[in-house]
Parts: sequence; C-alpha cells; structure tokens
Amino acid sequence: HESAYAVVYYSRTSGGNWNNITTWSTTGYGQATNTGTFPQSSDTAYIGDSYTIVINVACTTRTLVIGEGTSGIVEYSSAANYGLVVFSNLTINSGAALRYIGNSARAHTLHVGGSLVNSGTLDLYADADDVVNLTFNRNTASVVTGNGTFDLNRVILHKSTSTSTVDVQSATFESGIRDLVLTVGTY
Repeated sequence: HESAYAVVYYSRTSGGNWNNITTWSTTGYGQATNTGTFPQSSDTAYIGDSYTIVINVACTTRTLVIGEGTSGIVEYSSAANYGLVVFSNLTINSGAALRYIGNSARAHTLHVGGSLVNSGTLDLYADADDVVNLTFNRNTASVVTGNGTFDLNRVILHKSTSTSTVDVQSATFESGIRDLVLTVGTY
C-alpha cells in the first residue's frame, strides 16, 4: 500500500541529478514548486517527454514512469557505480528510455519489486565492463510486458519467497538477456 507520506514528483529540469531538489516539482512537469525533496522509497516519480534525469547516487522510489509517449530518459551517470531501486512498478513508455551509455568500467544495479512494462528502450548494456544488472526482488508477483527494446546484461530472479513469480509476457525480453541467474522465486 502507499504511504500516507508519499509524494508525487514530476521532472522539472532536463539533465538534472536525481538527488537535486531543483530537478523535481510536486505540481507538474517543468513547474517550479517542490514541497518535498526528491523521489524516495514511498514516492512516485514521473519523467516527462524531453526530460533527462541522471542517476548519480543510490536512488529509490516506489513507482517510476518514464516518458509521456514520445521521449523521456533516466540515465545512469558514469562517475561511479550507482543503484536504482523501484519498490513497485517500472514503466517505460513509447519513445522513452532507461539506459547506461557510459564507458567508464561501471557495474550499476536496477532492482524492480513489482512489474516492468517496456514500450520504449531498456538499455542496460554498453559493453562488457559497462553494465546495469537487473534484479527482480521482493515477495510480490512481477509481470514483464511491452514490445520495447531490451538490451540486458545479467537478469537476476531473487524474490523473497520461492512462490513469488516473474511472469514474462514480452517476446523481446528474453532475447535481450546475456546472463539469467535464478536464485529464489519462480520464473
């Protein structure tokens, strides 16, 4: 369930760092008002068309929606190794992307606790030493859908219980995986 203290954030500036409060608005895309800080574990983050948000720290959010149907990007910085935890659902709309395109020998992480919808681009592999490893975790069922592009390095199933599932309903998801690691859960 959603926390009573959850905040909804909208991208405000393009190229802004995730942990910079001037990157976000709590009233709408591009708006100056921010009555919170930046998205955290109980919050929802919306990245609008034409905005790029940079993951520059260990980031968390409950729900992440990238793009409004034509563009929008969330991108890992190459300054260090970073992680993004989405406790619930991750949606990448048509034309949008979640990616790492650096060339600095980085191994980032992406944890998804709920479902993953990709109608855009999920690009987690730049080259052999520049990757983002995707882990499905938590005890909730996850469903992978969408006809978007998947370029994945390691995909890890590490649910909280052996009966928690990842149900792949996207034909393009499995063809994008380089290494599948099944530890806990049902794939």
